[in-house]
Amino acid sequence: MIKFGLLGFGHIGRKHLQSIRMQVGAAVVAICDPNLSDLTWEGIPVYADLEKMLEKHPEISVVNICTPNGLHAQHAIACISAGKHVVIEKPMSLTKRDAEQVIFHALKKHVKVFCVMQNRYTSNALFLKQLIDSQNLGKIAEIDIQLVWNRDKRYYLRADGSFHEWRGNIEKDGGPLFTQFSHFVDLLYWLFGDLEITGAQTSNLVHNYVPDIEDNGLFTFVTTGGANGVFHYTINAPEKNIVSRVLIMGEKGAIQVSGQYLENIDLYYSDNILVNEFPVLDNTNTHSLVIKNVIDAISDGNDIATNAIEGMKIVEIISEVYRKAGKR
Repeated sequence: MIKFGLLGFGHIGRKHLQSIRMQVGAAVVAICDPNLSDLTWEGIPVYADLEKMLEKHPEISVVNICTPNGLHAQHAIACISAGKHVVIEKPMSLTKRDAEQVIFHALKKHVKVFCVMQNRYTSNALFLKQLIDSQNLGKIAEIDIQLVWNRDKRYYLRADGSFHEWRGNIEKDGGPLFTQFSHFVDLLYWLFGDLEITGAQTSNLVHNYVPDIEDNGLFTFVTTGGANGVFHYTINAPEKNIVSRVLIMGEKGAIQVSGQYLENIDLYYSDNILVNEFPVLDNTNTHSLVIKNVIDAISDGNDIATNAIEGMKIVEIISEVYRKAGKR
């Protein structure tokens, strides 16, 4: 039985609890969140202090870091220093230096670091990976990503009009590329390897109440294979997310997928049409596959699906976009 502790118990922390409970041979034995007034949650003891949780529960093998983005590295290092494996929600950190420190401490303590990029498990993401790895579309020439999402005052402000504790705060949030769109940056890295960022621009058009961050941006890139790409994102869509689209074009074919979890295939053609045989999973189940990988890697020595080096690369790419845009 692998015993987990949860650090941070908001929306994502509760999804982690649900995902751990779906696995045989895993259990959450403690929760740490200073914002919880309960002493227990569904029979699980709750602590306001991380050190106290680790002291009271030496049986914890893994701590899932589900705190605000800017605290991920600090909290991961504290848990690693106590000899615990860590599962870090995206992003791994907000700076490459902090990610490097996480890796340094993990190597010293001989513990594993798992980064949460659950969208790699979605059916169409796996299908894209199959097409790229098999060169089904031929040499890739162009990649076009368009993300038109909604994050308005309902997201950044509390019901009483006060500012949210961390959303929109540059030190704790990091900006939309870290908080909303890092899964799509990870998709690019997973499919094509490292990216050369050739240009970037950002602005804040309507979110004057959160002036620390941008609300839209665009960057161009070149893959290691020589494909040109453009990545456009905005959180200014009214009411709800409108567009999530990834178009990949090669010498032999093209594919376009859409939807927040890439659940739709809008077009696909090739000189050798393949059938997508990967199972369709909802987002809760993809998180559970992250946890299954944690269990398998610790128990059986399986590979880590998204390791610390990959987590750091996503941070590095996003940081370079912001640097090119003059934001860092």
